[in-house]
Amino acid sequence: MAALAEMVGADLYSCVRVVVYTTDMYRYRPMCNEVQIELWGDDANTYPPRTIIEVDRLNEDDIVEVEGTFYAPHLNKKKPGH
Repeated sequence: MAALAEMVGADLYSCVRVVVYTTDMYRYRPMCNEVQIELWGDDANTYPPRTIIEVDRLNEDDIVEVEGTFYAPHLNKKKPGH
């Protein structure tokens, strides 16, 4: 996710929302929490809003899938004359 954000000139702190899909909330929520700390640090004030949803199955039998929404206003700027 960090690499994709960087490709458009954003960073992890530009993330405005995270949705995590998991096949087992009880087993994988602690792992999701650890990854969140690795990405955004120990200060919960720096975390984007997060929703975790338990699903029956994910693509290719993955255990976790993450969707991130980023704020990148510079991508919407039109060039003069367009």
